[in-house]
Amino acid sequence: MEKILKLLFILNLLIGMLFSQTYGKRFLLEEEMQSDREQQKQQEKLSLEEKQRKEQEFLAQQVLLDRAVNANKYIVGPGDGFSVVIETGEVLSHIVQISPSGELLIPTVGVLNVEKLTLEKTINKAKKAIHNTYKNSQADVALINVRKFKLQIVGAVNKSGFYNTTPVTRLDEILELCKGLHPFARDFKIIIERYNGETEVINYLDYLRTGDLESNPTFTEGDKIIVPYGDVEKEGIMVRGAVERSGYDIIEKNETIEQYIRRGVNFQDDINLSKVFVNRNEKSIEVKPDKFDEFELKPKDKVNFISQRGVAVNGFVQAPGGYQYMPGYTCSDYIGLAGGNTIQGDIDRVRIRHLDGDVEKGLSVQISPGDVIIVPRTRKNVFFGESSILEIVTAVASLYLTYIAATN
Repeated sequence: MEKILKLLFILNLLIGMLFSQTYGKRFLLEEEMQSDREQQKQQEKLSLEEKQRKEQEFLAQQVLLDRAVNANKYIVGPGDGFSVVIETGEVLSHIVQISPSGELLIPTVGVLNVEKLTLEKTINKAKKAIHNTYKNSQADVALINVRKFKLQIVGAVNKSGFYNTTPVTRLDEILELCKGLHPFARDFKIIIERYNGETEVINYLDYLRTGDLESNPTFTEGDKIIVPYGDVEKEGIMVRGAVERSGYDIIEKNETIEQYIRRGVNFQDDINLSKVFVNRNEKSIEVKPDKFDEFELKPKDKVNFISQRGVAVNGFVQAPGGYQYMPGYTCSDYIGLAGGNTIQGDIDRVRIRHLDGDVEKGLSVQISPGDVIIVPRTRKNVFFGESSILEIVTAVASLYLTYIAATN
């Protein structure tokens, strides 16, 4: 009996040990599986956060538009970004980008070649592929960001070369990047060589004069802008006077003074457009504003834009000199511009000499272009100069005492 009990005890001990090993292994296995699940969740969380971060960075690359993109004309290319939303039993949302090889990869759908397709055709192609993969699904595909690429501009610009641009960047913005047009540029015949072999000739002046967007086009990869030089002898005029840039300029055939001004000529602040003088064949022609739209400029003309006559402030003021004419200003205002009168100046006796020779007095006189304001010396200063009253009294007393001594 004792042997049986010992045998049962040993058997029970063995079963216990076996059970504990099995339970321990199972417990460890469950711990490892739990740890793996936690790591997987953490990895998925980080991947989701990274995806969201990249999507936010991509969405932040906004481009300013002057109008909505025309889906029939916009040609897609590498770098364009799309939002793809697929509604089946669940909603699948992706932000995808056209690859450098011109392919659009839509997760779970496949790779689509969209190189040189219009935006409308690209969207239709993507929707068709989605519907082939997900039957009876609802798909939304939209362009959410435009790409950047390099565009070449050469010729009569101040800095030719390649510039970063987008499919919605216009000619005026590119000209600003290359520091503007050269003075000898034929900006009325800018040549655009398109990527597909076609050539366009743009009259950029039409955009400057009227805001015509057809004369301020956009571009795509492979396009090239060529700005030709004009012939100064056959197409050039000389511009002088109250303009920010004096010198030669190339004019369009039959261009009038008004059309030239409408280009956006940068005038100085004191410009006077009451008349323009054109020197032609050693003769000076005065053109009034009502004739600006009729007077056609000719090659070799010298166009003189005159300045508004200023106002001179002379005499005993802090800063004598010439000042720009300001409509409505009085004599007192101009003396203030000159820093006021000095201690020797007598503003109560101020004189204003007009262009016609008339002379007026008084601080309240209305000033006209070309007037000269004169602030004279005080009478005391005329007779005694810088001497003080004490010095004057002392001098008089000295003279009187000298007189008495001499007569006694």
